[in-house]
Amino acid sequence: MKSCMHEGNTPHNSLGYKAGRLAVRMRNRVAEWNTRLAHLAHKRGLPLWVAKLPFIVFIMAVIGLFAASLFLLASVLLILAIIGFSLIAIAKGMESDDIVELDSQVLEGYCDGPDGVGEYAGGERIDKD
Repeated sequence: MKSCMHEGNTPHNSLGYKAGRLAVRMRNRVAEWNTRLAHLAHKRGLPLWVAKLPFIVFIMAVIGLFAASLFLLASVLLILAIIGFSLIAIAKGMESDDIVELDSQVLEGYCDGPDGVGEYAGGERIDKD
């Protein structure tokens, strides 16, 4: 019976196999390191939980880095979404006629103009010294 595997795609070359082997090797190294620290703690008369502290700190640091990465990614995506929605709103809501009407508007009476708040006549501020 022929195998369905393509050449170069044997189980030992697949990404999943390599990731699994890496995970097993790391687990074995951590277990060996933990055993060595437990032996040193026992030899020096320290409680066993002291030997587990470096492992716990390492796990907490990894979880913290993962959480910080997710927060940073979420922040960047939120900022991009806000910018995108703002650009869409600007494109839909702003027409050139509105801009012309605002520029051609003559300021009269008490209003907020280009020279600040004050009394305007014919577009010029008249209460300024």
